[in-house]
Order: sequence, then structure tokens, then C-alpha cells
Amino acid sequence: MSVIHASISPSILSKADRLFRNDDDGVFVELLQNARRAGATVVEIVIEQLTGDDRGSRIVIQDNGSGIEDFQSLLTLGGSDWNAEIHQLEDPAGMGFFSLCHSDVVVISGTRSVLITREVFLGTQDALVVPSEEEVRGTKIIFTRPAATGQLIESVKRVSRFGSLQVIVNSEEVTQHDFL
Repeated sequence: MSVIHASISPSILSKADRLFRNDDDGVFVELLQNARRAGATVVEIVIEQLTGDDRGSRIVIQDNGSGIEDFQSLLTLGGSDWNAEIHQLEDPAGMGFFSLCHSDVVVISGTRSVLITREVFLGTQDALVVPSEEEVRGTKIIFTRPAATGQLIESVKRVSRFGSLQVIVNSEEVTQHDFL
């Protein structure tokens, strides 16, 4: 007789870019959910069209939440650094940040920042957390998407219209509605 138990193969990281929704709505849902869980009440989003043919858009999301204490939690697939109350109420899976695995992502929180590339998400490279040139209360996330600015703004409005966070996109507050 032998004993077995569930585990996660380290090779799962090499497949992370195939496991997660990579649509605009899915990315914004995950980022807004993380901001809410961090205690944010306001999320400001700036979306700018990049110049050149089919370059996409640059997105900067900044919230006023508690910030990131342990940057490793961003890259611990299946683990989350949320408090006990969030775990009990919402049962977070610890995978949402990986929705950004198709982009290079800069994360700034407090006085530290990190650049997370696709290779870092997939576990083939390490990322270095360094002192930031700016101090950010809460968290600021910067990344690009292959979509046009207008499409991304509509995506933000769509996923945040029934949420509890005040969302401001390109200096315009998203109109929110009661769910019921």
C-alpha cells in the first residue's frame, strides 16, 4: 500500500501563457478585483495609444489600496497573500495576476518596483525588485495591450459598471449602476 497526495508540477509555469484568459475584459476584471481586495476605493486608469502601426495601447492602473508587501506573491501561481478575511469570504485562487503573462509588466508599490516579463511569468527568468524612482501609495501597474485605446476604454467601462470601486479612466469617472 502507498500514500499519494495532490501536487502541482513545476512545469505548469511553462504553460501559464496558455492557461489564462488573455482578453481585455478578463485582464481588467482580475486587476480591479485585486485592487478591491487590497482595500482600494479608487482606481485610476490611463490608456494611451502607442504610435506606429498596430502597436496597441499603454495602460497605467493605479489604486489607493494597501499596496504590495511581498512582491513574490505576484509570481506564486496558486498562492495568494490576501488576509484571512478575504480568504474566508472569497476563496481567491491566486492566479489572476497571471492574466498579464502576455505582456511586460511594471509593478510599483511603496518605494519598490519590478519589471515582470513573459519569461519571468513562465519561470525561465528571475525578476529583480529594485528601489522605485517614485513612491506609490497603493499599487501602480503598467503594461501594454495589442488593442486600440477606444476598445480598452469600453472594456474597462463594461467590467466596472456594476462594481464597488470608483473607477476613473482617462480622467472620466465610469458611471456605475446597482446590480439589481
